[in-house]
Amino acid sequence: MQKGKKDFRDLLIVIIGIAGMICYFFTMSGVHPFRVTQVDVPPKEILAKADSVLKNWQYQTQSFYPVANFQAESGFMDSLQKKTGKKKLDEFLEESEFFEHLPIFTWRVNEVYNEEVEEEITLDLRLDTQGRVAAFNSNEYLILEQRPFNRTAIQHVYQEEIPNYSRILEDSLITDLLNVQHLNGSVQYRNQNSVLPEQFRIFSDSPEAEFFTEKLVWRHADFYLKRSVWDHFELTQDSVRFVDEANIRYAKAFFSLDDPRSEASVSLTLDLLPAEL
Repeated sequence: MQKGKKDFRDLLIVIIGIAGMICYFFTMSGVHPFRVTQVDVPPKEILAKADSVLKNWQYQTQSFYPVANFQAESGFMDSLQKKTGKKKLDEFLEESEFFEHLPIFTWRVNEVYNEEVEEEITLDLRLDTQGRVAAFNSNEYLILEQRPFNRTAIQHVYQEEIPNYSRILEDSLITDLLNVQHLNGSVQYRNQNSVLPEQFRIFSDSPEAEFFTEKLVWRHADFYLKRSVWDHFELTQDSVRFVDEANIRYAKAFFSLDDPRSEASVSLTLDLLPAEL
């Protein structure tokens, strides 16, 4: 008898649980802006896609343990829904090309170093539902250990700037860029041009010009943006800032994006390492 009561109670709990789930989904569909979205790249292919991207950027991934999670930018959408109202936002989501390409849903691939090291070394790569890069972040410990560079990006930025560009010259350029990128000490950024051969300091009419001009930084940023989900948008170039911290030198490129119809605004920041130019 007791067993029958327990079985009935367990069944009742299951029924209540299922009813609760159905009620939850019906309720959420009425108040939340998210809809069921199509994932063009199957989950099992996401990790392989992420590994391919990282290797293309010269990151060594064999010592990493990857984990992928599907996520939504719920904070952004909740804020926008409060501003526009659910009905209006639903129209934007169904009809707007802006929201069609905006990476609201992404696969977040975290790569954690699986070897014993003093400092935690991590990578964070986000891909949209079609497997295009939406965001990337690595901490300084990884950069200092692996000293990454991107030969294809360097060619894109410098090939038109340096006469008689060659593979031998490119190898020397990569070495010099890595020296600037990882040079220790408190010497001011503008004085680091002296470590580079004279022929590489031709990026402006002034012989004292800094090695990184805004022109090169924007070209550098354009290289990565065109290979990401952000290639679908007309981003506004706002400003460039040079940073020297944690024994790493890099440039920050700031972009903004506005959608007049929905009045949504997006800010985008690219941290660009010299040798990943």
